[in-house]
Amino acid sequence: MANDDLHPKPHRINDEAWWYEEPQGICVVVNGVVAPVIRWKAIENALARKKKS
Repeated sequence: MANDDLHPKPHRINDEAWWYEEPQGICVVVNGVVAPVIRWKAIENALARKKKS
């Protein structure tokens, strides 16, 4: 995935939480608190494991 393909607008989870696609990974915000970024490699590895099941 190229950085140019990232969707920069928030993806709403519910009224208190949303996430953003960033070059370094997924950024999650809950009640205004920003969690550490989930790196793309961690997401890719999780998806690969999910596809195996």
